[in-house]
This record gives sequence, C-alpha cells and structure tokens, in this order.
Amino acid sequence: MRFNEHLQEWARLGRYPAIHDAMFEAVAENASGRRFLDLCCCHGLLGQRVKRQWPRAHVVGVEGNSAYVETARAAGVDVWIERLTVNHATLADLVFLMARELPDVLLARRCFPELFGHDLEFGGMFLQAVRGAGIGEVSLQWRPRGSSRPVRALASGARRQQSCASQDGRGGQLP
Repeated sequence: MRFNEHLQEWARLGRYPAIHDAMFEAVAENASGRRFLDLCCCHGLLGQRVKRQWPRAHVVGVEGNSAYVETARAAGVDVWIERLTVNHATLADLVFLMARELPDVLLARRCFPELFGHDLEFGGMFLQAVRGAGIGEVSLQWRPRGSSRPVRALASGARRQQSCASQDGRGGQLP
C-alpha cells in the first residue's frame, strides 16, 4: 500500500497504517513529552494518531512534498504540517520552527537516509540544532540497507531504550 492509499483508508475507515505501529508503540511506551515534531511526516497520520491518543498533545509535522501536505489537509488530518524540505539551505528555517513550536519529542520514521545520505556534516548540524532546540526525546525508525527488518530506537536524556521490531511488530532487545 502506498502513501495516498494509507490516507484514503484513514479518511474512509479511521484506520491508521500498520507501518506506524512499531513507532507508535515505542512512543506510547517510552515518551514522556507531549510536544511532538514529526519529521518527514508525509500526510501526518502518525502525528494524527499521537493526537488521538493524547488529545492535549501538540503535534507539528514537517514535510517537503506539497502534494502530501495539500491532500492531508483536504482529507481532514488535524495536524499542522509545515511545508519544508530539510537541507543545508533550510536548516535555519527548521531551527526557527523548533524555536516557535518548542517540541520535546522528535519523531522521524524512515527519513534520515533521504535527509542526510552520506552527508555526516549535515547530520551533525541537524543533531546540534535538535539539541539546541531542547528536544529531549527522539524516536527513530529506519531500515538498514538490504534488510527487511525496520529498526526503531527511542532515546531520551533521562532514559535510553533501543529495540528492534520485525514487520509484524514483534520486538527484541538490541545489544
């Protein structure tokens, strides 16, 4: 199922994509913050799910594809999505957004390879910006090249937890 199909299923049936289950479970089990920045959010359905779980949560999505932003708004997604492609030229805009929204949790589902690729310098600049914004918890999910198993990690200043989850959501501890 592709992204637009996930949005249509949510709009029609109120069903959230299963691809978000492991990430949402990690946040539900471990995150203590309630101000979320959902990076590379596509249609914002992960953030929408967070708001459904915690109605007082403040969620802002960041998405570079304007078509995703427009179709999310048309479908009734109740998460503000900032249209922003994150790169060297727009890092200051992201810093401004974080200063304005004051997130304490960063959600990033399978977007870092697209953002950084092999550009470790930009990755470091991004992490410094996140730290400088006061974000204390980061929930990441990515898929190593050549692997069918997504890996998720949740880290916070007070507590660190890493686990891996297979496609069906079963998890196990990483060393």
